[in-house]
Formats: sequence, structure tokens, C-alpha cells
Amino acid sequence: LRPIDVKYMYEIGRFVPIVPIVTKADTMTIREASTYRTEVANKLANPMMPGIGDKINTFYFERDTLERAGIRDHGTPVPPFLVIASNEVNEELNSAEVPTYWPERRYPWGTAEAFNRDHSDLLSLRALLLKEALEEVCKSKRQRYETWRRKKLGGLKLGPKIGRMLMWTVVPAAICLQIGRSNVSMKDLKKYFTATWDTVHDSFVKPKKNAKA
Repeated sequence: LRPIDVKYMYEIGRFVPIVPIVTKADTMTIREASTYRTEVANKLANPMMPGIGDKINTFYFERDTLERAGIRDHGTPVPPFLVIASNEVNEELNSAEVPTYWPERRYPWGTAEAFNRDHSDLLSLRALLLKEALEEVCKSKRQRYETWRRKKLGGLKLGPKIGRMLMWTVVPAAICLQIGRSNVSMKDLKKYFTATWDTVHDSFVKPKKNAKA
């Protein structure tokens, strides 16, 4: 596991929990894969790298959910998940009376089967993310969205903005509506505002002139 991989997962984990997946598990034996899974899990829990002060944020799946998805407890941490993917299929099973899609990778020393739970977590991972843990994932996503939304709306300080909007839109409209109902002429209204402006202007300007004198 390269330091850049750990750093990348850490940065993503600051915003959203990750589901670590190790691909090309067919390059390892079953024992090597189990050992590597433990090493990666320990690295995620304790990165011990400059600039990373906490464990990497991985999505937490309930044990019951993992069991329903068919993920076996071999005494090794889950996640990460080890998967095998292949475009090659078993031709015998594919050409049988009841065709079966069975992807695999053939090597001189043996065959790695993508749907064999001893070789790969692909079937279990598919069942986990698309069926058994789907509700958990959606609920977690909704909670993160609501937290982000409250944080953003709380930082906008909408109170003063709403006040200014009401002052320049709703209040003038209400005044005009009341004036229309009172049958006040525009000429009288102009005189009233002119007199009011002169009073306010004199109360602020004249004291300043007298103070200068």
C-alpha cells in the first residue's frame, strides 16, 4: 500500500466514508490475500504518516448486514474487500443446457474464479452495496447532506438579508396598498413626504452648522 494511496483515501474520508476495495486479488494466494487484507486494515486504522493524525474514515457495516451479504468471518478485518474481475468466462458452464455466467482467470498454475467466495468478495460486495446495506448507505448519505445543509445555511446569516429584502419590497408594497385604500391623492402624498424630509434634514443639518459656527 503506497503512501499516496493512504493519503488519497484519507483526504476523501474527510468528506465521505470510503469502502476500500483491493482489486486483482488473483495475483495472490488465498493465504497471501488474507494477510494482505489484515495489513491494509491495520494501515487504515493507524496510518502513521505525516499530516494524518487520525484513522481513515471507512464506512461501518453492521455485522448482521455483512452476514446477510454472505461475507464470512475469517478472523480478518472487513473491509477492505478483495475482488477478482474478468471478461473471460467458463465456457463449459456457459454452453450448458442452463447457461451459467461464471467469470474466471486461467493461469498455468490454476484458475481464479471471480464468483468463488474463497477467491473473491465480488458476489458478497455486490449483494452488500446493492441490497443488504443499501438502506444504511442511503440513510448515512441523507444524514451527511442534512449536516452539510445546516452548516451552509447557518453561515449565510439570512436574518439581515431578509430584513433588507422586506424593507425594500414588502414594506413599500404594503404602504402603497394602504394609500390606495385611503384614497389619498399623489399631490397630498408628495407634500407630506416633502415636509417630512425637510424636518428630518433640518434636524440633522442645522445642528452641525451651529456647531461649526
